[in-house]
Amino acid sequence: MFSLKCAAGAWMARHNLSYRSVTLGMTDIVFYLIGTPGTPGTPGTPWTGKEREEWRASQPRLRSYANDVVPRIEALASRFDVSVYGTLDYDGDVYPLYALRNGAPDPALPTALVTGGVHGYETSGVMGALEFVETRAADYDGKVNLLIVVCVSPWGYERINRWNHDALDPNRNFREGTGAAECAHLMALVAVQPGPFLMHIDLHETTDSDETEFRPALAGRDGTDYDPDTALDEASRAVASPAGLVDTAQALVIGRFGRGYSTLRQNQ
Repeated sequence: MFSLKCAAGAWMARHNLSYRSVTLGMTDIVFYLIGTPGTPGTPGTPWTGKEREEWRASQPRLRSYANDVVPRIEALASRFDVSVYGTLDYDGDVYPLYALRNGAPDPALPTALVTGGVHGYETSGVMGALEFVETRAADYDGKVNLLIVVCVSPWGYERINRWNHDALDPNRNFREGTGAAECAHLMALVAVQPGPFLMHIDLHETTDSDETEFRPALAGRDGTDYDPDTALDEASRAVASPAGLVDTAQALVIGRFGRGYSTLRQNQ
C-alpha cells in the first residue's frame, strides 16, 4: 500500500494533480483526483475579498450532502427527534443543518453533545456520528440525554475542505459575534439546551492534505510564513517503530491540544 501510494503520488505530481481519499463504512475507499490548487494572492499579504473569491472558485463540489448524509438522518426520524437548527445559504447552495436527540431532555440525566464534520473534509467524523446514531445511540436511552450534530459544515463536506464557504475554519471561530454561520447556528443550538453538558465528543481526523494544501493556504490567507508541521511524519515513524508509539502519541496530544484546544470556545 505504501509503495503504491508513493508511485501514485509521483505520477500525480508530474500531472499537476493531487488526491483526496475518503473511507465510507469499513471498506470502501474513494479517491478524488483534483487539480492541485495554487494559493491566491501575494505571499506575505493577507487575502482580500478578491483572493477569497479566487480560492472559492477553485473548490469544486466533489460529493453530495443531500445524497450522502440527509437521507440517513431522515431515516432516523422514527427513532430519534430530528430537527433543523439552522440553514446555510451560500450563493444559492442551501444546506439545512440537522440535530438529533434521543427524546425530550430529562433533567435527572447527564447530557452529552456529539458533533462530526466541523471540518467538512474529515469524513470519518460525519460517517462515524451517523453510524453511532444508527447502531449504538439507542443503548443510552434513559442513561444520557444525547444531542448529536453529524455534519456541522456541509459546504466543506461537499468540497472535502477544512474551511467553509468564506475561507474560515469553523473550529477556530466558535466565539461571540462569529463570522462563521456554522458556528453561530451550533452555538445557538447549544445555548438553548436545558441543563449543563457533562461532555462534548467532537469527531476529527488528520489527513495528508493538511500539510499539502490547507496549511499553505492558511499562510497565504493570513499573509504569514508557512511553517511545516511534522506531526504526520512523527506519527508515521511511530507506526514503523511500535515501541515508540505511546511516547509519540502522547507528544502529539500535548502538542495539538496543550494550547487551550476546545471546540465550543475560541481557539488561540
